[in-house]
Amino acid sequence: MGSKIEERALVAKKSKIVLLGLLIGGLAGAATMLLFAPKSGKKTRADIQLKSIQWRDRTTDLVKNTLAHVRSDTRAVTADMH
Repeated sequence: MGSKIEERALVAKKSKIVLLGLLIGGLAGAATMLLFAPKSGKKTRADIQLKSIQWRDRTTDLVKNTLAHVRSDTRAVTADMH
């Protein structure tokens, strides 16, 4: 039983690492886009706003899915304990 808990904790830790990697990668991509943008400032700002909204929506979906998996795994572990 202890190994299931440890395994689920490892999965949760890996999920956090993936989310952190996505965040860092997104920030690096945004910075690169700003440095190499061949468009006017107004157009670039509009593009950044659009992309940031898209990334926010994707990240929100990913976090919701991850939380749903964690909650499901938590329920499974607590059910196994009873």
